[in-house]
Amino acid sequence: MSDSHLIRQVTLTDAARLAAFYTSNKTHLAPWEPSRDPEFYTESFWQQRISDWLEKIAQGNADHYLTLDTAAAKVLATCSI
Repeated sequence: MSDSHLIRQVTLTDAARLAAFYTSNKTHLAPWEPSRDPEFYTESFWQQRISDWLEKIAQGNADHYLTLDTAAAKVLATCSI
């Protein structure tokens, strides 16, 4: 890992970053991802999804992480456990 990358738990402030990540990687991820409704690519969808994730994290039932490019403040990868 370099100084330009950071792995951290997801926060509500990541909604726009996740919407941008999935939008820009839609074609690349298509072979592995299910078909998505257009709403999936919106910030409002990700605000709700992250809120749900944070609830599961608080309950100890899941964890969700992002790898960020700190210089560009964008998501490079996601990981859910």
